[in-house]
Amino acid sequence: MHGDQAGQGFQIEHAQVSAAARELPNQGGVLRETAKTLEARPLAAGAFGALPEASQFAATAHGESVARSVRGLVEKDRQLIAIAAGMLDVSQRFQQHDEAVAAKVNELVRGKDTAGEGWLQWGQGGASIVASEDRDYIRLTPRDPSVPGSLIPNIVGAKGFEVGPWWDLLDQEHTYRRETPTPFRFDDVQAVAGEAIRTDPVPNATAGAATPSGARIDADGGGNYVYSFTYPSPDPSNYTDLTINYTVADEHILDEGYVIRYGRRAEDGSLVLVSYGEGNSWLQHPLNKPLEIYTNSLWDDNHDRVINQIITRLDATRGGAAPQPAR
Repeated sequence: MHGDQAGQGFQIEHAQVSAAARELPNQGGVLRETAKTLEARPLAAGAFGALPEASQFAATAHGESVARSVRGLVEKDRQLIAIAAGMLDVSQRFQQHDEAVAAKVNELVRGKDTAGEGWLQWGQGGASIVASEDRDYIRLTPRDPSVPGSLIPNIVGAKGFEVGPWWDLLDQEHTYRRETPTPFRFDDVQAVAGEAIRTDPVPNATAGAATPSGARIDADGGGNYVYSFTYPSPDPSNYTDLTINYTVADEHILDEGYVIRYGRRAEDGSLVLVSYGEGNSWLQHPLNKPLEIYTNSLWDDNHDRVINQIITRLDATRGGAAPQPAR
């Protein structure tokens, strides 16, 4: 539906531009007729007959002025024709671009993602506020449909935000996803991995653990606070339990945003650690590559700690028989 609406809007807009461009030559025709009329007028000094010298000078000056006006009208006519041609050319180029965008929107909405990104929703990512009798909640709807969504209590002062389509780089809303493969079989470590993520929920290694009701913790050790929640797996055969961090209003430099953390089953049956985030801070705009690199390094370090935790927990359970991660 969104793609069809976009296409209709583009068609109306381009029809208006084309109509305006076609009208310009008509205006140029009016100018040409005016120029011909002026040229036909008897403006030469001799046309006035025998005139005093001063009057002849005035007539000549007037004739030159009219001639300049004629030349100006002819030049204006030429410019209008050029502008009309340019408008039509630009309109056609934008129409081709917009038709391609509309087609892409239709592909995304209808589930035909030729880019292979798996992002099939139009502007449906982000967080929305859900009111209830006892308290407000935040509904997390990741733009990437492979990421489990959730509903958490709004104890962070959230207002909500929406994440638009992946190709729109003009909006400040953003997503990011950091994954780390592991050597563990998912079925062997599903519970252990979820607990390891819960007890190390943020880049700050000494922040504390996530809780079902939400724990207020310093995400990076620099006074940027989140509430960290833990929720049961929505599908234990494919996901570990979820750990969700949501920024505290006015207490986090990247407010407002969230990160969903979990382990997933890979196609080969192994465990993959995932940290997926969405937010509306300009600092994490996709074009801010330095911060993107820094953010990725923070989650990479955290994932390494989680892997070491899994090893330690398996060692304690199996008497040292846990596999060592391939680095």
